[in-house]
Amino acid sequence: MGFTGPVLSESGLETSSNTLSDVANDETDFGFRNGSFLFAPIPFKTPTIGAGLALGGGYLFEMDAGSDTSSLAAGALYSDNGSFAYGLSGDLSWDSNRWKLSATLAHADAIYDLFVGGTPVGLQQEGYVFTSTLLYGLSENFSLGGKVRYLDTTIGLADGGALPPDLDDDSELKLWNMGLVAQYDSRDDDLYPRGGYFVDFELSAGTTVEGTSREYARGFVNAAGYWLMAERTVLAG
Repeated sequence: MGFTGPVLSESGLETSSNTLSDVANDETDFGFRNGSFLFAPIPFKTPTIGAGLALGGGYLFEMDAGSDTSSLAAGALYSDNGSFAYGLSGDLSWDSNRWKLSATLAHADAIYDLFVGGTPVGLQQEGYVFTSTLLYGLSENFSLGGKVRYLDTTIGLADGGALPPDLDDDSELKLWNMGLVAQYDSRDDDLYPRGGYFVDFELSAGTTVEGTSREYARGFVNAAGYWLMAERTVLAG
């Protein structure tokens, strides 16, 4: 999970001149007990679920001097139309980045309008999602591993009644997804990079555990570069 906004640590309120990377690296010792707590309230407003507040908290630490920052986090949100969500996540790096493990478990209950044939239909969708990735470093910058994802979701009308025929097939779905993940990371810092590149590749296939058949395969590549323009100015693209 990523958070923005005011950052509260054990030592008090951090000013805008400090970054998450600065907070995580203040300690000279390493290990779980030598980390920092963060908290961030985030107001939001979207056309889909309305206005509300998201709350996020996390604990940042470093397992050893050669590994990226590890984190444990929790978050929740609530909107004025009754939608809510909450979740837990963890991101661990150890053995000088030789191993990286991330996992997220979340639940959401969203109320929103879906246009069917030009007519808005008020829906309520509830679901649970679990995703986890394990990477092994083959070199200083290149990692290879696997990813699993599970989704359990149900959809109904917000005011009750029968779903339109176009949506009835998707009223209850349970999906598994497994894939191959490869990453190239030459950034100088994982939280606040000032230089380097990050490339993320995933090739995966999914199948239906319960519900209408939804077998599929997909692949994608995400890439980003970072260039230091001034002492506190970084160009990312």
